[in-house]
Amino acid sequence: MSTQPTPGPWERALAIMGLISYRYRHGAYGFVMIGACDDEEALQQARLSISPDHPTPENLEVWNGSEYVPSAIAKATGSEK
Repeated sequence: MSTQPTPGPWERALAIMGLISYRYRHGAYGFVMIGACDDEEALQQARLSISPDHPTPENLEVWNGSEYVPSAIAKATGSEK
């Protein structure tokens, strides 16, 4: 019998109903989990969480229903990882 490791909380949606789940990859802390209405608001929330550092779009990922993928703002800037 093989057992799959339980995914960490950073591998699933965590936002409350009505918000979109985002995660921001931050080198010093791993992931900052964010619930926001859109990409811009998610970046603002990331800014509050990682201050004094400044968030960059390429580190913002959004939950697509089954996994985290680069956000639209990361794709628009051509900087998704």
